[in-house]
Amino acid sequence: MKTVTLIDTRTAIPGKTLGTVISSHWSIASAFKANDEWQKSAALKLDGEEYTVTKIVTLKNRLKDGETVKIDDLWQNP
Repeated sequence: MKTVTLIDTRTAIPGKTLGTVISSHWSIASAFKANDEWQKSAALKLDGEEYTVTKIVTLKNRLKDGETVKIDDLWQNP
């Protein structure tokens, strides 16, 4: 079952992974809200960095928070 996922791209390996799961959501709207909260909390933790590069993607299956997102995990329209 596909799921909308917020990922942190700082750990991405080009051509292999997209990053790690921050959180999974049932709608894009809730993923955007989670991203706003993530950016607020990340700014407090990341010593001067005010923004963390994230992506909202749709995955084939739900992954656990902290798991690596591989390119093959992406959901694509046939």
